[in-house]
Amino acid sequence: MRATREKRTKGPQRASPRVAAWIGTVINPLLEAIRGEISLLERGNVTWRFHYERMEFIRPLNEYIAPSWRSNYDDFVRANRVIASSLHQHDSLVMRLEEDARMAYQWLMQSKDFLSQVEYGLSAYLSISGQQTYPGGAVPKERFPCLVAEHLVNRIEELPPHYTDSDFWKHHGPRLLAFTREPKFEAFSRSRDVLLRHDRALVTKLLDVRFKLCEKYDLPAAPLSSTNE
Repeated sequence: MRATREKRTKGPQRASPRVAAWIGTVINPLLEAIRGEISLLERGNVTWRFHYERMEFIRPLNEYIAPSWRSNYDDFVRANRVIASSLHQHDSLVMRLEEDARMAYQWLMQSKDFLSQVEYGLSAYLSISGQQTYPGGAVPKERFPCLVAEHLVNRIEELPPHYTDSDFWKHHGPRLLAFTREPKFEAFSRSRDVLLRHDRALVTKLLDVRFKLCEKYDLPAAPLSSTNE
């Protein structure tokens, strides 16, 4: 009798709807979102937006989960303590990075040198023969330095041609980017690098957790298509 009971415990356990929900609605969305963060951070773009002073596409992890699935996220974190601390640490690092981005932005906006350099660049741009179009688009002229500061915080080196200020940035961006090498940007740069390293490690941990859950409960790593292709 004991041998039979032991034999039945070997191999994958029966599929668990709860674990399947963790994989499909929590782990996989997190992997996609964190890989997106890594891609942005590798370019130095924290997606800072001056009009509400927040990062747009680097967020606390539960914000990457659909509202109807956030109970699954809470359940996953509570049940999987082995990775919970890494998830919480991510959110702490995001908050730190957002605060350091805000500080870097505010320093720029209080720098007379920065504001004069922006004014000089805008005047030079508008004085070019035949060039009379203000490059800020919907951003009021008096807030144009805010847009420039946003580009610097996001370490933008080149803008797509459909951006209204792409030509301005092509000519004046390289000179203005020198402000990102000032000591006031050091804490912000460190926070960005720390989050990047943490994100890379977190992807590895999530992949490991997913693999172990799939092995234990005999579940696919991604939902199977409901139709044959």
